[in-house]
Amino acid sequence: MIIDKIFEHAREQPEKLAIAYGPRKISYREFASWILQAREFLVEQDLRRGSVAVLAVECMVDCWVLTLALQSLGLTTIAVGVAERVNELQLRNIGCIITADRGRLLKIAPAAKGLKRIQIPEYFYLHKPTQELRELPVMTPGDGHIVLTSGTTGIRKKVLVDSKNLADWLRRRSTIYGISENSIVNIFNFGMWTGIGYKVPLATWHDGGSVVMHQFTDVQPALLIDGITIAVFTPPLLERFLQAKDIKRSETMRLIVGGAAVPRAMIAAAQARITPHVFVGIGSREAGMWALTLIERDEDSDSHIIEPSVEVQIVDDHDRPLPAGQTGLVRLRSPEMVASYLDDEEASRAVFRHGYFYPGDLGTLRPDGRLVLNGRANNVLNVRGRKIAAEQIELALQESLAVNGVCVLPVRNDGGDEEFDVVIESEKPIDKTKLASSISAQLPGIPYARVQFVRALPRNDTGKIDRAALRQQLLAERATPSL
Repeated sequence: MIIDKIFEHAREQPEKLAIAYGPRKISYREFASWILQAREFLVEQDLRRGSVAVLAVECMVDCWVLTLALQSLGLTTIAVGVAERVNELQLRNIGCIITADRGRLLKIAPAAKGLKRIQIPEYFYLHKPTQELRELPVMTPGDGHIVLTSGTTGIRKKVLVDSKNLADWLRRRSTIYGISENSIVNIFNFGMWTGIGYKVPLATWHDGGSVVMHQFTDVQPALLIDGITIAVFTPPLLERFLQAKDIKRSETMRLIVGGAAVPRAMIAAAQARITPHVFVGIGSREAGMWALTLIERDEDSDSHIIEPSVEVQIVDDHDRPLPAGQTGLVRLRSPEMVASYLDDEEASRAVFRHGYFYPGDLGTLRPDGRLVLNGRANNVLNVRGRKIAAEQIELALQESLAVNGVCVLPVRNDGGDEEFDVVIESEKPIDKTKLASSISAQLPGIPYARVQFVRALPRNDTGKIDRAALRQQLLAERATPSL
């Protein structure tokens, strides 16, 4: 178990940094001591071994301490971030839910038989004193930890990170990211319901490195810690960071950005102001990281280097492999790939077929083996009979207009003809002539497209635009009568 490694590091190098959380520096000795205290506290709650423990705990340190303690007691864990998310996940076999004390009880529907509600003060373990580090008792781990898919289609699916295979997956993650005992890895505020937020810290602690967590409004201090070797960003987070006036530059740090399309201008700005070593990563909760590309030339942001341990194929609508140069559906298999979603047979059948995972991307394999992604298969726009991936249009508009984000949604007008809503995330005005020429260049032959400006597009936790939420938002606005 990963707890064994944390306690091993706590005994061998007790004062070594395990977690940096804002101004607080937490040693391996403190981390291990808190896990023991959490375990003792949870034993008193008489929890049901083999059940699922739900954590709706905002403080990342508390959430990690409790999660590792719960797993050591034979429970499977899931961190939901927002407590109200519990009801929509339809979790089975919930044994307990742990929330931070905000003066209210979470209502769970339908009521779970035997469910225990445990409320802790905010920043519970962060303020606990360190106790003497004792030997760990014999532990029987639970099934693992449940992460959640991005939910851009409106439904989050559950993926079990199996405790039996975790050690192998962590070693693979360390190899891909370049993690070692000397690493200081900044994960910012990636929640434990994400693959990065769960596996990257575990891989770092497994090897004896240090993890930086940052849940504060001002993102700039997150990279001020000396010696950071790896920092993981989403495009919106990187955009926010680049807006800061003073940024501490590193000539050695690896900056990994992924989760959504990354504009070239953003990559160039990061190389100029933060570090020359900028990587674009592609991965999924279902299969882990499957491509990681160091950006050295323009083509590197458009074509991706597939990880050697991953097999990627491009197939047609009948699942037949296509030759290099042809566009089709991407399918892959990797050492981290799961076989199904948890408690969702229908969704599993749709994306896990013939021993492969189908992430829903359109792509092309070049003769040199590089992968070019052409957008999502379910986000293809029919522009006057010409099928174009929405993401390609959106990224082109985002770059030409120099804005933070663009989403293009097809709609039907009163006459039944298809039109397009162009929703632009920007707080600054855009020249009307430039706006019209950019849209007409990307949506040729479309006589009318509604353009709407918003302060922020709805996004999921990896930075992808939440199209389902945006569509509902636009429909609600149109249904509201004008005053």
